[in-house]
Amino acid sequence: PSELRRARWEDLDLEAGTLLFGKHKTSKKQKVSKPRKLILIEQAIQLLQKIKQRGDHDELIFVNYQKRPYTPVYIQKKVREMCQAAKIDFTLHTYSIRHCYGTSAIRKGVSLKVLAELMGHNSTRTTEGYVHLAGDVTLLREAAEKVRGST
Repeated sequence: PSELRRARWEDLDLEAGTLLFGKHKTSKKQKVSKPRKLILIEQAIQLLQKIKQRGDHDELIFVNYQKRPYTPVYIQKKVREMCQAAKIDFTLHTYSIRHCYGTSAIRKGVSLKVLAELMGHNSTRTTEGYVHLAGDVTLLREAAEKVRGST
């Protein structure tokens, strides 16, 4: 969430469908800091095009009516409201969304290496911490069947 709060229009390439983050969580740990590239899905590209067409922005993409970045508290409040509207009865924090994304990607067959790239991780070991499959007997059985060659 903090990266998106600082996202700038100059770092967005709508044609390529990418958003670059020069400063990000892992850039401090890198010997040579390299930007992280976020690959945007079509729905996100369309949303960003609509925001841009409004023309009520400065250099930051996501701003409130005062043209300031949304606060973490405001973002969490909006996530909570969306959960209630979707009848999700557990507390979902903004950072939990990354864990859900990682787990969902693996369940849908995305390789750990590709998922690491999508999540901006330098190592698949980092990505493994975002994937929660323990006890999912159905998924594990399907994987065992794939290895056997029946599917």
